[in-house]
Amino acid sequence: MLTHKIKRTFEFLFLLRVEPYLFLFIFFYSVKRVPLDQLIQDKLCFQKYNLSRDYCLELPHMNSESDYLHKKSLILGDVTQFSIYSSLITTIPTLIAALFIGSWTDKYIKAKKYLLIAGAISGVCEALILVWSSVYFDSRKK
Repeated sequence: MLTHKIKRTFEFLFLLRVEPYLFLFIFFYSVKRVPLDQLIQDKLCFQKYNLSRDYCLELPHMNSESDYLHKKSLILGDVTQFSIYSSLITTIPTLIAALFIGSWTDKYIKAKKYLLIAGAISGVCEALILVWSSVYFDSRKK
């Protein structure tokens, strides 16, 4: 009985082509936003504003009274601005490319597969860059 259910589940999963991939891609994109914003906040605090490690670590927990340097709003404003520019840099080329690639994917059957592979490779490259940026966190030129 249990093996029959497992077999039917795998048969269903093999029928799906794009759905599991898109679910995982969107899920991991959503999950990475919070740590990415925190990484950007920490990088700006350390490298742009040259603030102490203790101040930067306490920044998420500060309120307006405990912000003795009054830099929190500047840092969070820069993080928001960076996030907006990042969204624009990824959204605008995607919309333009979708206009041209849409007809191409209708003509060639394997085109969707190549696009999904290219998206997966770019996601892996982004993850590697973020890992590198986290490992070599304080990589300022001296």
